[in-house]
Amino acid sequence: MDMQHFKKVIYDLAQRAGFTVVEFHGPLATPNFFAALMEQRGKEFAVLASINSDWAVVSEFEPSVCELDFIDSADVARELKYCHGIDVTSSKVLNGPFVTRSYLSHNDVKYWKPQSLGEALFNWWD
Repeated sequence: MDMQHFKKVIYDLAQRAGFTVVEFHGPLATPNFFAALMEQRGKEFAVLASINSDWAVVSEFEPSVCELDFIDSADVARELKYCHGIDVTSSKVLNGPFVTRSYLSHNDVKYWKPQSLGEALFNWWD
């Protein structure tokens, strides 16, 4: 995943679902994921994508705040699946217990001890 691909997917999503793209944030040393702040009928939310192509929706995103409130959005999930074959991870799974993934660094997991899958996939670890 790179910023160009992320932006293409997000602009396609916005056009199909009637969302407004507010701004983009890319992964740096921290956080380790892409974020697109979006708006629909005056309500803001953000769509996230990890560098490993895990996708999620959060109620809000502030790059300097290391907390995420994962939510479900049927509109986002439906359009990403239909247009790009992307599965958005549900808030239940993201807020559920941590289950390792093969691409997660064993050393990071051992050091940071994530409590949930979402905390491991979308993080501010350095």
